[in-house]
Amino acid sequence: MGHQSHPWLGHLVADTAHSGRVGVLQAVAPDVDDIRLEPIFRAPDEPPVAWLRPKDGGMEWTTALVAIQEVPGGMPVASAPDGTAGGSGGVHRV
Repeated sequence: MGHQSHPWLGHLVADTAHSGRVGVLQAVAPDVDDIRLEPIFRAPDEPPVAWLRPKDGGMEWTTALVAIQEVPGGMPVASAPDGTAGGSGGVHRV
């Protein structure tokens, strides 16, 4: 909920807030800790963050949207055969 489009979705980006760590931009969406079971009818008020995952899979992490830079030649990275981004793990919120 609250996902936004971004020209670098699926591309390799560098996270300048985390020592230039490189990952695949998975989503641009609010990072909320409020887990609800009832329907939500509007996007959260929190600002969007960048959701990244390591290129070869692993735990996702979040960072400020202004902290990402496109990696030169960071073409779109293929998804796993099931249509997901691949990898396993969870999300490491920072």
